[in-house]
Amino acid sequence: MIRRLCLFEHQTTILSFIRGSSNSTSSAATFDLWNNFTPAAIVERAPPKTQPYLKLIRLDKPTGIIGPYLSHMIEIFLGTFLLFWPASWGITLGTSASTIPDLKIIAIFATGSFLMRGAACIINDLWDKKYDQQVQRTCNRPLACGDLNTKQAIGLLAGLLSGSLACLLQLDATT
Repeated sequence: MIRRLCLFEHQTTILSFIRGSSNSTSSAATFDLWNNFTPAAIVERAPPKTQPYLKLIRLDKPTGIIGPYLSHMIEIFLGTFLLFWPASWGITLGTSASTIPDLKIIAIFATGSFLMRGAACIINDLWDKKYDQQVQRTCNRPLACGDLNTKQAIGLLAGLLSGSLACLLQLDATT
């Protein structure tokens, strides 16, 4: 039996999907797969040895107070997006009016933004390690609770900064 949704029911279903919640049982089954892609679920499903590293770059905690109202994939990249936004405007304004921006350059800037956001989170945790241990909101961060030591964090920081440098070296002088 095929059931048609009226416009109001359809809009309610879409809003429930975007917010990650559902009131009806039929839409709960439909969107269950989508709810498995939350930032926290991605970190939970990662191998146990990599989870502290993913938490250190805050993959499970997207930036911004509007995060709960956005779709889950947008939540993951919100902090990256805040870094990428000015770069994308620069790329767009530097492109001729009759062409679209080069997708390779956009991909390089997006990757560099993701890597630099993770590096900034690590630097913050290294500097605030002693304070994070005393604050209830931050005491479960990997450096503060002892899941990772300073040497491991610096190793990941070096990897992220090297990846960012690799992104930068792919650009020419005019970019």
